[in-house]
Amino acid sequence: MRIDCRLEPEEKFPSQIRGLLKSRAIKVLGAQGDSYAEERWCALTQTPSLILYRVLANGEAGGWVIVNCRNSTITEIFLEEQWEAQGLGTLMIDRILENHKLVSAEVPKSDGATCVFLEKYGFRPTREFQLYGISMVRMDLSAAVYLGKLNHLKPPSYQGKEVVGIEKVAEKQTEKDIRDSLKQLIDKLGGIGKFVKKDQTVVIKPNLVSEHGLKNGVRKGGIVTDIRLIKVLVDLLSPLAGKIIIAEGASINRSETMKMFSHYGFNAIRDSYLEKVHLVDLNADECVEKDIPDGRRLEKRSSDFCGVTLVV
Repeated sequence: MRIDCRLEPEEKFPSQIRGLLKSRAIKVLGAQGDSYAEERWCALTQTPSLILYRVLANGEAGGWVIVNCRNSTITEIFLEEQWEAQGLGTLMIDRILENHKLVSAEVPKSDGATCVFLEKYGFRPTREFQLYGISMVRMDLSAAVYLGKLNHLKPPSYQGKEVVGIEKVAEKQTEKDIRDSLKQLIDKLGGIGKFVKKDQTVVIKPNLVSEHGLKNGVRKGGIVTDIRLIKVLVDLLSPLAGKIIIAEGASINRSETMKMFSHYGFNAIRDSYLEKVHLVDLNADECVEKDIPDGRRLEKRSSDFCGVTLVV
């Protein structure tokens, strides 16, 4: 039988959800289920980023699903058994993908049935954590599965507006040509003062994948960031920035980032601005954990610098 699945957002959490949460928690978690359900219910009703969807199957009540719209995480699934057996769960997630990107799910590790269902759809366990004393597992939807679904689903609408600047460099590409074009480009975007304040720390992240971009003194375009661009950018930043960090982590040979800096001539840039320009190996430098606001796949990330980042 063909099923027409629709999701209807609800304004409030009905008491029915509390009962469903408690009965399933006791079934899955045993003696710990009651206390877990109560703490979970309190958290659900006090988290403004949660959306409760009523799941409709051919116009009939098919269950409920709760999604955290801040990070597109499915936090709870309650489906009627008769509809679940007919594949309503798969259709439900298809509908969620029409409104949310990079969907993930968080379920008790002991909830084997839900974990198996999510794995069959294309979710993969990525980390474990504790919630109210219960072992939980986070499962992220495979990017390959998501992209495959996009061929059949209406893509999520994007309401934002991005500004992209493009500036052509004169054919000879002298240092002056590059400087003039870069300055014109930054001016079109509002001027360098719009992005960098006096004495601020600025991080420049070039692309130095390997030594293939420079052989026998000859540059191979399109492989690594042109050092002439970095030099001009540092020149433009130096009157404002208090500290300039050029940061990279080589990917082909992760232990040779500093050799890549030397190979492409970055040491000379550093030496021209003593105490102001610093070269940092992202593979080896000391890191601290930073929160990622509105993170989807990542909520925290290790980082070893703060301030403005210019990716070139």
